Amino acid sequence: MSAAARPLWRNAATLILVAPKYPGQIKGNRAQQNDSVVGVGGPSERSQFDMLNLRRSSGNVFMPGAHVFPGGAISDQDFSREWREIFDDCGVSVENLLTQFNQQRPRPEIIEPEHDSAQDVDRMPKDIAYRICSLRETFEEAGVLLARDKQNRQLFAQHDVKPSLFSLISNEKLKQWQRDVQDNATNFLRLFRELQCYPDVASLHEWSNWLTPSSIRGRRYDTMFYLTTRSYKPDVIQDDREVDQNCWLSPEEAVKQVMSGQIYLPPPQLYETARLSTFQDIMMLEDFAKKRSVLGLERVLPVFYKTTDKIVISVLPGDTLYPSAEDLQYTAHSSIKLEQSADQVKQNQKGQPLHRMFLTSPPEVFINTKPRFGHITPLHVDTSALSNTLSNIMSRL
Repeated sequence: MSAAARPLWRNAATLILVAPKYPGQIKGNRAQQNDSVVGVGGPSERSQFDMLNLRRSSGNVFMPGAHVFPGGAISDQDFSREWREIFDDCGVSVENLLTQFNQQRPRPEIIEPEHDSAQDVDRMPKDIAYRICSLRETFEEAGVLLARDKQNRQLFAQHDVKPSLFSLISNEKLKQWQRDVQDNATNFLRLFRELQCYPDVASLHEWSNWLTPSSIRGRRYDTMFYLTTRSYKPDVIQDDREVDQNCWLSPEEAVKQVMSGQIYLPPPQLYETARLSTFQDIMMLEDFAKKRSVLGLERVLPVFYKTTDKIVISVLPGDTLYPSAEDLQYTAHSSIKLEQSADQVKQNQKGQPLHRMFLTSPPEVFINTKPRFGHITPLHVDTSALSNTLSNIMSRL
């Protein structure tokens, strides 16, 4: 393929895996929580859930050393028609799954059905393929297999209190499967055939879609973010290839560690972590994610502006400076130059719709817009929390 014909980015999927902070906590009383869907007044110190975070090893070309949710690029095997056979063998209708995912709502291009070409009719639909991708990458990087058996029961981790098929599989055997899948994505299909189960795609809720800014040099990804909750923390089998550390952190703990310089979260992960910090418990989060996911989704493509004093402003959809869809194609290769200083921009932004970050040290965050499609605005964390995260971007502009 010639250089001119190469795609501008790779498509990918990632999974926000959430579990109770303590065993049995999910059985708590809903009536003890606030009536609103989200917490009010800032991050709760009583967070009842953690997220799985993985640190990318220093040998990675893309975001080395960053703490991320498990995920990676889509594979042709994620679209294989053989997945339909696996679902059929377990009595699961692919058509029923698609109905559940409500394909009639507004969709980002990455999963929009009408962008499936005629020759793809025998392949798995995008709504399922990208969920399979996120599950495969979670298994490759963390050894966590999210699956259901023919009786539609979740297959639990080896040390969970409930007996399951996984009780018969040693960590050593799962580790070998993990290596096999890393070497060839086709082996993910083989794994499900051998276990006679199917990927738990129905538990994955569409959460967000981020496209790497075009003005950042290097690899770009158009990434679907899915969210799933579990009643337990599954055992993690670290892959030791792309990942050199794993941890379970609450959203508040993750933000605090960013603030102290202990970890680095790329901007999308930090943004979504701040979103998650608005929820007080895992049951409220699950309810919100399930109801919101059927309303639609938009792709978030940050656009960079540069002021006369060389300050970069990351502008997100809904901001008064965000380009129209027609103009967005002209922002492909560099930041847009503003004939104003950063201070002048701040003076002129009063009374305007704002969804932006000034990438200074520390950055300044301005958000007064209402998210589309029923989503929620991230909590306003101390802007110093963003300085460690965004300083890496500054060096690449």
